[in-house]
Amino acid sequence: MAVEDFGATSYSLACLETFRPDQVKLDQAVVSAVANAGDHAALHQLVAAAHAAGVPVTATRVETAAQLDALRACRCDVLQGYLLSQPFPARWIDDTQDVIAERARDLLP
Repeated sequence: MAVEDFGATSYSLACLETFRPDQVKLDQAVVSAVANAGDHAALHQLVAAAHAAGVPVTATRVETAAQLDALRACRCDVLQGYLLSQPFPARWIDDTQDVIAERARDLLP
């Protein structure tokens, strides 16, 4: 089970113990706000809380280098967004699998 919009409310942290999700997806407002120094601390706390519960964190709609840097610094597990790749048909995966893996290795710490 995945929890969407993680970090949107104070209830988000409680869901880690209540539901024991397989993953959480950060709320878009959290991802968008990482350019602000104060919100970077909040992002770090959310990711750390999920990791402490053994839950991987996904960030979607990563669109800027500042967002990418902040999310990588906070050790987000999965990053998705236009900065990393434009959407493409599933049939292209076989043709581009090696390219995708190489690009992912270049982006991860």
